[in-house]
Amino acid sequence: MALTRPVPARRVFRPTRRVSWGTRILAALILLTAIAATAAFVAVVLPARLADLGVREGQELGAAEGEAATVQGSLAVLFGEMNAAGPFALPSDRLASDLALARTTEKQAGDALGHAQAAGAYLADAGGVPFQLHPPAFLKTDQPSASQLQTSLQAAVKLAHAATLQLTLAQTVAADEQARNGQLVPALASRSWASAARAAASLQAQLRSEQLGAANPDALLDPLWARWIDARYAYALTAQSYALNAASGQALTAQELLSTMSSQAAQVQATLAAARRDAAPWAQRSIEPPLASAARGTAGS
Repeated sequence: MALTRPVPARRVFRPTRRVSWGTRILAALILLTAIAATAAFVAVVLPARLADLGVREGQELGAAEGEAATVQGSLAVLFGEMNAAGPFALPSDRLASDLALARTTEKQAGDALGHAQAAGAYLADAGGVPFQLHPPAFLKTDQPSASQLQTSLQAAVKLAHAATLQLTLAQTVAADEQARNGQLVPALASRSWASAARAAASLQAQLRSEQLGAANPDALLDPLWARWIDARYAYALTAQSYALNAASGQALTAQELLSTMSSQAAQVQATLAAARRDAAPWAQRSIEPPLASAARGTAGS
């Protein structure tokens, strides 16, 4: 049986299709529209966007610089008074006015930092705009000053917060000293043991709060002041024990506690004198450097 030969596939030749003129015109119109849109963006939209960013950035930077100058002046006043002998040496009326100034300055410093950060954000937006042939002029001139201003205002915020904490603590200490001199000391002198014990217990509660405040690192407080507060707490604790033992007729124990109180009173005075002597050196070591950093942002504005 003979095998059938396979029939070869039939090749069909088709002529190449020609693109119609309508298609060509449509493609050309699409290309021209894209070119025109890009040109309009580069020539109209891009400059308008950069101009708007420049205006907004200038407004924020100007507001930040103005408030920074006010903050710097307030910080100079606050720490100029506290650095001499410490915040606890200020009279009560001055404490109240300085504390109000410190709280206002802390808020102003925060607001100024917000303006500086907003200016930095506008500068970053301006630098990120696409299709720029060259960066805008305000980007080159304002970016270094905005960055320096942010750094300076961060230091100013910390200093203003530290001043608020120190003056708040100093106000509490002044009230406690009045309570000690007006209640505890007279009660001990008049042998009113119940009143003395109550006054000493109340004083201890306040002094424990003062110990926490003095240990707060954000307060930038000389540790020698914390030692003075610790010495005052030890005296109040012993005074309470002395009053309770005297009231219960424990004469020998009371006499020993009275001797301890005398030594502790001397320790209170010694730690106070040491803290006052170290006020200026502490300010030079720990306060002046951040004050100088806070002033750099306003030096060139």
